[in-house]
Amino acid sequence: MDKKVLLIQPHSDDIILSASKYLYDNEYEKKVILTVENNPKRLLEDQEICNHFGAHLIRLMTPADSTGFHKEYYADNKVMEDMSAMKFCERKMGSDNLAKVSQELETVVTNYKNDGYEIVTCMGVGHPFHWLVRVITHNLADVFYRDFPHSYKRRNQAYLVGVVDTLFKLKELNEENHEDKIALFKQYYKTQSSFLFFEQRYIDKALPEEYYEKIEN
Repeated sequence: MDKKVLLIQPHSDDIILSASKYLYDNEYEKKVILTVENNPKRLLEDQEICNHFGAHLIRLMTPADSTGFHKEYYADNKVMEDMSAMKFCERKMGSDNLAKVSQELETVVTNYKNDGYEIVTCMGVGHPFHWLVRVITHNLADVFYRDFPHSYKRRNQAYLVGVVDTLFKLKELNEENHEDKIALFKQYYKTQSSFLFFEQRYIDKALPEEYYEKIEN
């Protein structure tokens, strides 16, 4: 049976930065990236990275540009917390739009799950929109990747230790392909060149990708 994987990213570039091992893994005959995004230029860049790896791209458009949500969120909040993250996303997107996006995302992922795809989503640490995507897909997911660089920020460690450790257990680390994936990021994600500057100290650490499984209660 062919191995198939659906890779869910709240924003363009999350998979190449946080879960690239699936893109490089030739055991997967079918690779699909689902981007929850509303920036046409970034979606075009996603298409280029998909073409590079022979993956298929699904675009789930959002009603608001969520890329800057984390900056606004942390202007009023010191750490990631479930209730404050949900209220923030609802305020920014509107309750009707939030419900629509949630239903569309759940429907798409459910269909791929029923078709035998392994579901890989984010842990949702450090960015309120990442958190929302994880909450919607949590019950359908097989594997969770640690969000780079958001989950590595000092201000999120209270959430990471206090909440995430009760939900997930570390499955594996991946230290391969770091230099190559950063080179591909530079090549394809031209609109996000500022990311390389602002997050350079995290990139230089060559942190391994981290993958988690749900803790069964």
